Amino acid sequence: MENITKYTLKLLSLRQKIFLLFILFLAIIVSLSELVSLGSIALFVTIIADSNYVIDKIPSKNLNNFLSSLSQKDLILYFSIFLSIVFLFKSILLIVFNWLLAKIEIGIERTIASKLYSKYLSNNYEYFLITSSSKLINSIKDESNRYSIFIYSFVSIFKDVALLLILVSGLLLINFTGTISIFAAILFFSLLIFLIIKNFIKRIGKEQTIFRTKIYDILNQTFQSTKTIKLLGIEDFFQNKFFSSLKLILRNTLKIRVINPMPRILLEFVAIIGMSLLVIYLTQFEEDLVVLLPTLSFSALTIMRMIPAFSAINQNITHVLSNMYAAKIIINDLESKFNQKVEINEKDFNNNQQKTFNSEIDIESLELKDISFKYITSEKIILNKINLKLYKNDVLGIIGKTGSGKSTLGDIILGLIQPQTGEIFVNNNPNLFHSKFFKKQIGYVPQDIQLLDNSIKNNIAIGIEEEKIEDKLINHCIKSSKLDKFIHNLPNGINTIIGERGVRISGGQKQRLGIARTLYRSPKLILLDEATSALDSKTEEEVINNIEQENKNKIIIMIAHRLSTLKNCNKLLIIENGKIVDFDETENILKNNEYLREYFKKKTN
Repeated sequence: MENITKYTLKLLSLRQKIFLLFILFLAIIVSLSELVSLGSIALFVTIIADSNYVIDKIPSKNLNNFLSSLSQKDLILYFSIFLSIVFLFKSILLIVFNWLLAKIEIGIERTIASKLYSKYLSNNYEYFLITSSSKLINSIKDESNRYSIFIYSFVSIFKDVALLLILVSGLLLINFTGTISIFAAILFFSLLIFLIIKNFIKRIGKEQTIFRTKIYDILNQTFQSTKTIKLLGIEDFFQNKFFSSLKLILRNTLKIRVINPMPRILLEFVAIIGMSLLVIYLTQFEEDLVVLLPTLSFSALTIMRMIPAFSAINQNITHVLSNMYAAKIIINDLESKFNQKVEINEKDFNNNQQKTFNSEIDIESLELKDISFKYITSEKIILNKINLKLYKNDVLGIIGKTGSGKSTLGDIILGLIQPQTGEIFVNNNPNLFHSKFFKKQIGYVPQDIQLLDNSIKNNIAIGIEEEKIEDKLINHCIKSSKLDKFIHNLPNGINTIIGERGVRISGGQKQRLGIARTLYRSPKLILLDEATSALDSKTEEEVINNIEQENKNKIIIMIAHRLSTLKNCNKLLIIENGKIVDFDETENILKNNEYLREYFKKKTN
């Protein structure tokens, strides 16, 4: 709990901390207004019963004479107005307090969700390979909300504790012994209830996080696999999985909803008994009920107001316990140092380099030296001492069986994952590879294109504001990727919405859209990983030719199973079991490999 509190204070901005302190101060003012309002009601009841008793107690002679001159009806009228003003002030104060409390809660939730989102994006690509997207979505969407409730509950506990202390102080002035007895009894039962439900609530809080993540996982699987589900007729299988997880969440929700009002019900019973005993005790010493009326009224109203305060404290303690696990998860994620991206900033380069890079990097060479890599979840070496060097105008074809390490090598070249050993040089500079300048010059087209549920135009110019998109360049890229005929026949052209993950277009159209996306940014290094596998041979050849013709003086890397894709490469790299078997000019590779020589000869002819 101490670590959570420390990190929470560290998480909040100075403005939020000051705002929180102001709310805590305001909570004390609200509690004092509650005491004044309860005292006003007791005074009003006594005036109705016997106004002379109240007037005689007033020490000021002028005020005493003025009130004595008023009739009973006038006194009731004036005190009704006074009571209305008191409660109006209290109501306005409560509205302002609750508004500020809700505002800080929402602000804290926004801060947590934003920092969590930024933190996840800053992690290395390998983090996303071993972490469920359902877990990330649940943390950002639901767990951040639970963390803000966790903080909100502490503020609410402070408010209600302040209220109880002020109300008890008022009661102590009237009857010390009776107040101590009632307060001790209510406090005892509150602690007893807390100790009984403490571990149970903690367990439910942890289970809710697990069950919510599972629900998101099932939903992701369902809506990403609708074609397979429909084709195989396995709707019942996924429905049963969903209903089972939903049942577990709702069962815990039911338990929480049953437990939440229990403290109030039990404490109300204890308070009524205590109040009845107090009345009996007071009447033993005073027979005149008019004399007892202010005390009885104030005591009864105060005790009845203490019940929801005690209940709220118990309920907020329940919220703290049930949401503590969510707070721990978020803090752990925010503090984790998992393989964060290595990025070199402008300050790491001299002024001349900065000026050059800020305009555009001209990639002269790319070199990998002794690169070895394995995933943190496995001991298997995926890449072992990889060495290669490419120059401007090189078109490299990477050949290898499934699982040989081709795509992993591509991910390392892209800077998505970091090798355990070795260095990568751009223009013989090891720092440049990790700089944001270089990242802007990389173009990547994977086999499975990740598309947005948006227009063709916005998918090609992804990450660029609509008003900044160059339509002329968009049309050029569409033509180069052989999408022009397809888009020309669409009623809305480049403004056509393609659906989530591009479900409204074919696999080949998706890949060509991915190619157009890469060409739009005019990168200096282009990596195509099975980027044309869904295209027919003729279209593939035309698209590859366009890419090569329009990207002279650049480095192009192609990973492919279909050898026809690589027939225009001037260099080939053969990889097996994570090791480079051969890397050389294409003509030299073909001399040593009869199968490849015959295949390329056939394709060329």
